[in-house]
Amino acid sequence: MTKLPPSSIFSLFPFVLPRPHLYPLGRSAIAAHRSAASPAPPARGRPEGTVRAASSSPSPRPPLDPPPPCEASSASSSSSRARGRARGARRADLLTPRIRRRADRIEDHIEEMEDDYDMDDTADDMGEENYERGMRDSDSEDEEHGQSNDKIPDTSSADARKGKDIQGIPWEKLAITRDKYRQTRLDQYKNYENMPNSGEAAAKECKPTENGGMYYEFRRNTRSVKSTILHFQKHPGSLLEGFSGTQVSTLSVKDNLLVAGGFQGELICKHLDREGVSFCCRTTYDENAITNAVEIFNTTSGAVHFMASNNDSGVRDYDMERFQLYKHFQFEWPVNHTALSPDRKLAVIVGDDPNGLLIDANSGKTLHSLKGHFDYSFASAWSPDGRTFATGNQDKTCRIWDARNLSKSLHVLRGNLGAIRSIRFTSDGQFMSMAEPADFVHVFDVGSDYTRRQELDFFGEISGMSFSPDTDMLFVGVWDRTYGSLLQFGRLYNHSRSGRSLRMSRPE
Repeated sequence: MTKLPPSSIFSLFPFVLPRPHLYPLGRSAIAAHRSAASPAPPARGRPEGTVRAASSSPSPRPPLDPPPPCEASSASSSSSRARGRARGARRADLLTPRIRRRADRIEDHIEEMEDDYDMDDTADDMGEENYERGMRDSDSEDEEHGQSNDKIPDTSSADARKGKDIQGIPWEKLAITRDKYRQTRLDQYKNYENMPNSGEAAAKECKPTENGGMYYEFRRNTRSVKSTILHFQKHPGSLLEGFSGTQVSTLSVKDNLLVAGGFQGELICKHLDREGVSFCCRTTYDENAITNAVEIFNTTSGAVHFMASNNDSGVRDYDMERFQLYKHFQFEWPVNHTALSPDRKLAVIVGDDPNGLLIDANSGKTLHSLKGHFDYSFASAWSPDGRTFATGNQDKTCRIWDARNLSKSLHVLRGNLGAIRSIRFTSDGQFMSMAEPADFVHVFDVGSDYTRRQELDFFGEISGMSFSPDTDMLFVGVWDRTYGSLLQFGRLYNHSRSGRSLRMSRPE
């Protein structure tokens, strides 16, 4: 297997959480309503997600007020503590109704989704013996899960050519075929929408595309890279007070710099070629503080910066050489993703609004409103040509835009299951990939004007995807309790107009 460069491995994990500011319990709570995400028999164990929070309970919230100063006498200290408790009680009285209303909405939604995703009915189809074995496997703790997962051998391209499932799923031993289970997934998966019927409305504008292209061929499925993010553990003396158990919500890596964003607005930076943590801060104490996305980039002068998109409606540009905030833009809705143009002059902003924004990356001035989507957006990306960019939305579509004429989008491309949560262009601009929440990644031939595509079909939630810098590899992180892994696909060259490959330019 080709050695994975750090930028390819870790960039799998930048992941925009579905409606993160409505899920304060973290990713593991979100996963409770996705019981259909595993191709193995239904699980009754503790729910987990592709990007797992450190625990199923929320991290302690930052104090509303700084702690009172230490007093010389115990009496004055007691009085100060009493005043502090009184202030806290008054604020709690104000906050509790808001928190309770939010919790009620979350609980109602999760219960609804759990009902929709109840896969117990498939147990009879899959066979009692296999079902019971699946129950035992799925009820294990994390360590046991890892050991069980490791027992499943990796799949090579040679194995796949002999007919083995690329994820190692033994369909021949199950009382349900792959095709039948795929259809079950398509029938039962329910896409979360903030705008009712947004998917149906968007479908009317989608352009027809020809499936069947072969641009990337399966190379390997490995379980040595787990698509699961645990604690970013506290390093004594390196992190600020209150960072003892950061719940990671997004990751990004470029060259030797890693930036992790947290559920409480934390930003933690580490140089992979140095020991310890380089820099950390909390961007905001707003209750909607989740860091939804991070993008590391080089400025036109060569300085290393990163841009963080947060649920407090802010986009922040940090200078990594000085470890300080460089720019801060504020918008009218939570920002889920930001993409910078190759020349660093423009930025696409998408979030909890059907309309995205094209802004001046230097001043933050809005240049154009991107109208066309029917729901909230979670992904964006620029083509290397500097003119074309794409946005992904909960209406199950990806829209292609030309920055020179933004009166309407050029193309509307539709997925199969749900929201388009990740978009990537190859560095040569020949292909664009878009990932759904689970099961499908679509690779479009840009040269065909997005009329031809290849559909990568598997089972499990998608933690992220990344092309290698030389475009030779496409990596897809898949979370599943039993079959979670990293899928690796190799580029095929000299493909015909029909999308069929004629030969490979590089051996494995």
